[in-house]
Amino acid sequence: MQAGTVLLDTPATLKKCIRLIEDAKRDHPQLDLLLFPEAFIGGYPRGVDFGIAVGGRSPEGRKLFAEYYHNAIEVPGININPEALITIRFVI
Repeated sequence: MQAGTVLLDTPATLKKCIRLIEDAKRDHPQLDLLLFPEAFIGGYPRGVDFGIAVGGRSPEGRKLFAEYYHNAIEVPGININPEALITIRFVI
């Protein structure tokens, strides 16, 4: 699956994940396996430097990193249940 995350919005990313799985299963009924990038949930902030420069970080960068951090998931953790439910619901 080639798709981008909804950066800094884990609940919206989970909804997008479900929609993408439903679309894939509908469009390809014989589908046996569907893979997402390892950092799909939580996001991969490609090109984002969080305001870091050697020896310092800007206040805006600190705020953005904190938001990114708080949208990460822990495994195992409270956010793992939606992913597990997705897997059970869409046994492909």
